[in-house]
Amino acid sequence: MLLHDSVCVHRAIGCLVDEGWSGPGAALLRTLTDMSISAVALENSSEPRMAAFRYLYAGFRRYSRDQSLTRGEQKAMRDTIQQRIQQLPETLRAKALDVVNERDRAYWFSPEWKSPTAVIDTFGGADLRWAYMQGSAAAHGTFWGMRWFRDQPDIMDVNPRDIGPRGLRLDLCSCRMLLETVRVRDSLELLDLAAEINELVAVICAKAQLALGA
Repeated sequence: MLLHDSVCVHRAIGCLVDEGWSGPGAALLRTLTDMSISAVALENSSEPRMAAFRYLYAGFRRYSRDQSLTRGEQKAMRDTIQQRIQQLPETLRAKALDVVNERDRAYWFSPEWKSPTAVIDTFGGADLRWAYMQGSAAAHGTFWGMRWFRDQPDIMDVNPRDIGPRGLRLDLCSCRMLLETVRVRDSLELLDLAAEINELVAVICAKAQLALGA
């Protein structure tokens, strides 16, 4: 599910670049980075199956307690969680119920790590940390962040723009981030894709260097 959603975000970034909206697309790159961090957290959890349960149902749990929703809506979410718990092996159901009864936290992985930077500092590389920190500005709509991948950033024009080197860099960053999530799946499921992943990363880095020199 995580890789599926990452592919969808990656393709959305590509569509924005193709249509001339690379500036706002930077915020989606931060989303893709967050998803990559979630993949790293799942891979390195002390209890991977319960971490996966937290990832899938933290939102359901939070909204099932939202007093702005009707009782019927809250009950529907609780019922969904209960139905999914019954699909787990019997040995895991008690632990899953404990997860449901946990207090809500800022991040779904907070029982093990307090923040995304804690995950990155423990398991991620320098590239992931750089992407996370730089993407923060874009995600929160700062002046610099909204112009990070926009060619001719000082031109005040609300119309789409032709694809330039900066827009291409956004596409390449998205490709690289998606590959890092693929790398996690390859590690967990023993898909034997490491050589292909490394080859694609090398191609992306080479193209990024060309874009920087354009």
